[in-house]
Amino acid sequence: MLRVKGDHHILTKEGVAEIINLQPIGRMAKPYQVKQVRGILTKYHLGIDNDE
Repeated sequence: MLRVKGDHHILTKEGVAEIINLQPIGRMAKPYQVKQVRGILTKYHLGIDNDE
């Protein structure tokens, strides 16, 4: 689910306890945000399904 607050996009996903707050497309993510997203992807085994 996506929610926009000011110039940030707030992302949630069913089954994932953490909430991600990112800048919109076209802007550079902060290093801590990249680390946060990467940690969540790894923790919940999320990613692109290569079979599609």
